[in-house]
Amino acid sequence: MQQDISSDLDISAGFRRGERWAFEAAAKKHFASIVHFVAHLIQDRDRAVDLTQEAFFLACRAHERVDPNRSLAPWLFQIARNLAYKDFNKRKKQQNISLDLLMEESNGVMSNPDITPRKESIRREMYGRIQRALDRLAPKYRDIITLRMIQGLPSERVSELLNIPVSTVNTRIHRALKTLRRYARQEGIEEEELFS
Repeated sequence: MQQDISSDLDISAGFRRGERWAFEAAAKKHFASIVHFVAHLIQDRDRAVDLTQEAFFLACRAHERVDPNRSLAPWLFQIARNLAYKDFNKRKKQQNISLDLLMEESNGVMSNPDITPRKESIRREMYGRIQRALDRLAPKYRDIITLRMIQGLPSERVSELLNIPVSTVNTRIHRALKTLRRYARQEGIEEEELFS
């Protein structure tokens, strides 16, 4: 039965009762933003879609745990975040693909003829250094950088999704940027390169 969705609380209540319309409404409302968040955490959009689907599956299985008096978004984000960090840590050990292997897999063909192998190597090396600096951040700081700086969400929305006060969001973003700048300098990255 299709129902009028007037608020997050209606969706939460329906989700808790296990009603299909609420599952569909939650997916329609939150799926894309969770995929975007997870993709920035693990740097793999296809895998982010898989993990977000898994998060929704787990949420549906645990629908009785939903607080009908609160929005679903923080709970769904937390499930997806936990899956992302588990996957991130597992994949981090397997990552390090060399440029030679990448060139071999693409049969030596670069997608943009203006990008020489040397330029591509420099770009990948810089991206790798920036990613290493980001990876060194504590998860609570990486989450804040991803949501606030990369996705551009306002502090109030980040506060809601991470279930922390706005003042904590602002404090963490300040500390995260300070730490990220230090890690970037250790990687030989200038601040202009980090935020360009």
